[in-house]
Amino acid sequence: MSDGAYNFLAYLLADNNGASIKVAKYAGTDKVDLVENEEYGYRCLITAIYRVLDKFSVENKTFAKITPRNRLERKLINPVALREAFINAVVHNDYNLGWPVVEFYSDRVTITSTGGLVEGLSQEDFFKGRSMLRNRELMRVFKDVELVEELGSGMQRILDAYDRSVFDITPSFIVVTFPYAADFERSVSEDNGDTERSVSEDSGDTERSLSEDNGDFERSLSEDNGDTERSLSEAEIEKITPILQYLESHNTITPLEARQLTGKSAATVRRYLTLLCNSNVLETTGKTSATIYKVIR
Repeated sequence: MSDGAYNFLAYLLADNNGASIKVAKYAGTDKVDLVENEEYGYRCLITAIYRVLDKFSVENKTFAKITPRNRLERKLINPVALREAFINAVVHNDYNLGWPVVEFYSDRVTITSTGGLVEGLSQEDFFKGRSMLRNRELMRVFKDVELVEELGSGMQRILDAYDRSVFDITPSFIVVTFPYAADFERSVSEDNGDTERSVSEDSGDTERSLSEDNGDFERSLSEDNGDTERSLSEAEIEKITPILQYLESHNTITPLEARQLTGKSAATVRRYLTLLCNSNVLETTGKTSATIYKVIR
């Protein structure tokens, strides 16, 4: 600070500034259907970072499978790699050109920083964790508050979970893309029987099965040979996946709950629920003004 004017680092760390990290969420695999558009900033950059990390905790769901011996869990995205990629994007961003951007899609999350690689740093050096700092003082502050550890250690943590292909490096941007965990299976074992419900997209099939004490109930949504009264397309299955995941642990769902899960309009949600009714997965109860959709057993 000189002559009463803040330098740029002080500006980024000030409680009131114009800096903002943008976080967007889309319903599909492209940017057509925007569900959320939030800005984490206009305050100390460190505070904004922790708010975005909190957002990651909400979006990075945990899938679980309970076996007779233990409980298996898997995150949508490797949380260590996600955190390291985001912190790296913030600390190495060229703030003269723009701000870091995080975008959640239905199948992946991307983290974009501006500025590309620092001049003189090769891609091979980059992947080996060799660092040439663009924002040296900002890195020092991040180390003081324990947002970062040793130089270059973050890259190794990312590459421990993903390969180099998740990075797209251009002269102006570095984009890190983490695909969501492929498929998952959830099993619930109870004292008097096993209940198993799985959602799978292998070979374009979605299957839900429920086994109980006195018999087995199995229903599948499949495109093979028209096995169901109303088969669902891959695109339709992708859109209703949040509803199917919710129904794994709930017997009923309301239109309001479906809207909150999908971020879609009332009319769109009614169409999704009708698809499930036509496929003999759900049935309706209650009056029109208070309809409840119940899993058919």
